[in-house]
Amino acid sequence: MPSLTRALMAALLAASTLTPAMATAAGPSARVRVDQVGYTTDQAKVAWLLAPRLEPGQVFHVERRDGTIAFTGTAGVSTGHWNGRYRAVQPLDFSDLQGPGEYRIVVPGEPPVHSPWFQVGSAWQLVDPLLGDVVSFFQAQRDGSDVIAGDLGRKPSHLNDSTAALYAWPTYPDPDSDAIDGDLSPLGGTTDLTGGWFDAGDFIKFSHTTAYADALLWAAQRELGAAAPQTLVPEARFGLD
Repeated sequence: MPSLTRALMAALLAASTLTPAMATAAGPSARVRVDQVGYTTDQAKVAWLLAPRLEPGQVFHVERRDGTIAFTGTAGVSTGHWNGRYRAVQPLDFSDLQGPGEYRIVVPGEPPVHSPWFQVGSAWQLVDPLLGDVVSFFQAQRDGSDVIAGDLGRKPSHLNDSTAALYAWPTYPDPDSDAIDGDLSPLGGTTDLTGGWFDAGDFIKFSHTTAYADALLWAAQRELGAAAPQTLVPEARFGLD
């Protein structure tokens, strides 16, 4: 997979999921975390076993749809705890599995733990169907007058941002704080801040995150060319504008 397209998908999609086994009286059941997008045939392939306690030498299988076992391995050394309930996080490395197909991971036990089904295939088999969804996500985040109604029935928003007041850069008590020291200092005048994408699901818009996201959209267009969704370039231009 071209590296920038992989970065786009990694940046914009949630790439993992958890599937629980049946709960036991002794505590929370173990879970297996896998990449929802899937794995390319030649890449390193790692899933994660989240368990209430460390199980040294824990065996796992990679199973096909027909129930046959395609790979057997042993969980690696714990990288630490996930939280107070899941005290061990062990890698399940199955990189040697390179045959395309649909699989799931099974950790034997009482009861056994199953991961969701996932795909192993070429980069384009895994990513192409998702690119249109990525662009649709950006379309839903549009602000200003040039919004796309879509399934959400969006309408123009925050048009008063066309005369946004200018203030001096504030000071913060520490780098991680959202609160400022003192009051804002007006500089006088206004600027047009309509448009752009909402950031982090709210109404804040940051120039650096916009630039990063837009650069990835253009990179995907450059790599895919005519194979890119027809909606990609218009959305990349919206971000650039």
